[in-house]
Amino acid sequence: MSNDPTTKSAEEIRRDIENTREELGDTVEAIGAKTDVKSRAQEKVAGIKQSAAAKVDEVKAKVGGGGGGGADGGGTPSGDGAAATAQQKAQQAAQQAAGAAKENPLPVSVVLALLVGYLIGRRRGG
Repeated sequence: MSNDPTTKSAEEIRRDIENTREELGDTVEAIGAKTDVKSRAQEKVAGIKQSAAAKVDEVKAKVGGGGGGGADGGGTPSGDGAAATAQQKAQQAAQQAAGAAKENPLPVSVVLALLVGYLIGRRRGG
């Protein structure tokens, strides 16, 4: 019966369990990262800020490169407007992400359940 693929030694079973736990841990981390609304919103805000900063620099370069009229402050209001627009977009994105999490809490619940199961398994096996 040693040729039977369904019979495994205790050590092989332990290795399989440990590999499964590691894979589960990686899966939980990946799901957690995808459902972490706050972090994703912060990443989106950071991206929008960078984009806005690049636009501000671009506008400043155009205004500065146009020659003359530097004392009228023409570049500053448009730069502030771009930053304000970026801030509004970031706030809207954060509100949409929070609303999506509130409307559909199932993914968050699943991640929490998986995480608790993983932690319990680590304590018992550890």
